[in-house]
Amino acid sequence: MNIVFNCDKRDAMVIVDKSIVENLTDEQAYSLDILLDKKGESELVFDFPGEDWNIVWERETRDLRNFINSGAMIVNCLDETDGLYSFNVVEEEIDACSCLEVKSGEVIIVSASELIQVVLYPELKMEKSGEMNLEAGWYEVKKEGNGFSFHKAANKRQDVNNII
Repeated sequence: MNIVFNCDKRDAMVIVDKSIVENLTDEQAYSLDILLDKKGESELVFDFPGEDWNIVWERETRDLRNFINSGAMIVNCLDETDGLYSFNVVEEEIDACSCLEVKSGEVIIVSASELIQVVLYPELKMEKSGEMNLEAGWYEVKKEGNGFSFHKAANKRQDVNNII
């Protein structure tokens, strides 16, 4: 599958199972917004007057980062990238940096800003960049250039970093 993904500054591509999206909370959406502002360049800094942004970022995103790294989603920070991205399912094992749990069989590719918006305003319709149907289970995901390969795994890897 190929998709065109346009990403503004301070945004990201999110790869997530549909069942996770349906259960995200307002608090997680707010934490995702903070996660995207690693340098403290947005108006979010005014929500924490007098605090060092590095400390705020670590504290306010800790639970979300743990949730992401549990296999809930992959957040690919692209920094103002436009382009064609390919998503492939392959059979061989790899040494991947990310691991995704697919529960519903439907994987959604969406911008982080769009995901935040639909969590905070559930009456809005999500504008997805793409969708994939995958058999339920664990997938090791490898990013190579403008592509992602999904490799069926026996179980979750213990050494994952799903924020790439």
